[in-house]
Amino acid sequence: MLAEVRNEAHLSQECAAAEAHVGRRSLSRYEVMPERANPQVILSLANVYHNSELIEWYCTDVCEIGKNKHCKIKANDLATAGLRWLKELQDVIAVKDSLITILCDGRIDSSEVATLKAIMKEIDEMEGAVHALRIKVNHEVDKLEHKKAACVGAQTALG
Repeated sequence: MLAEVRNEAHLSQECAAAEAHVGRRSLSRYEVMPERANPQVILSLANVYHNSELIEWYCTDVCEIGKNKHCKIKANDLATAGLRWLKELQDVIAVKDSLITILCDGRIDSSEVATLKAIMKEIDEMEGAVHALRIKVNHEVDKLEHKKAACVGAQTALG
């Protein structure tokens, strides 16, 4: 993933390492064994590559805590993330009245536990959809800002 993202950013290992303030050999090792990179290095590389999805990947696929506790993005693109969020929003709205009924007396009795667990599952799914949409929007904004900065840089060099 690290090498793929670096290549998408059209950077050599030497250039990327210099911009991220890591050694080229270290970057090469991180590309083969990303678990050896500390989070600060990943944050730096995400900034250099203008790719916020790199942080998400590290947190969900590499970090031992994140692999077990972090919700994995379930959207390949912005449109899928947006549609998933809308679907989860409808699901939460559908269980809203049941949640109000359970919570209005200020306590949970044993007959409400199964329903409350199902509602919490819907809320968890909504949280994952919100997170996925946020990541996809941030990634698209990163790409636009990177293109804009590249155009400004090219115009400055020409003018």
